[in-house]
Amino acid sequence: MAQIQVRKCPEDLYEAVALSAEMDHRSIAQETIYFLRRVIDSEEEKSRRHAYARKKNAGLKNITTSEILTMSQEQIEEGRIRRKAALKFMRENPITLADDFPTPKEILEEDRQ
Repeated sequence: MAQIQVRKCPEDLYEAVALSAEMDHRSIAQETIYFLRRVIDSEEEKSRRHAYARKKNAGLKNITTSEILTMSQEQIEEGRIRRKAALKFMRENPITLADDFPTPKEILEEDRQ
């Protein structure tokens, strides 16, 4: 079984967990697992993780979790199709620079003068 170690736990938080554990006839470790399970299993936390997973799997950036929750799967798929088309266009139409275009090093040196 995995283990978790908490360092620099605030004294008041530790005392609250210890008191709750005593009241519930559990060890501090059991009570901590109980509290973690309550938070992880809450509907709010499940929704937050679900939205994050959708965002991560869809490759979405610069969009809030609340916006993701309101998006349909079709909207997410449309965005994925648009991104793929844009990437394909960029691969098929590479930018060509003029022969006399300065290198990044030259641009930095000029900027520093």
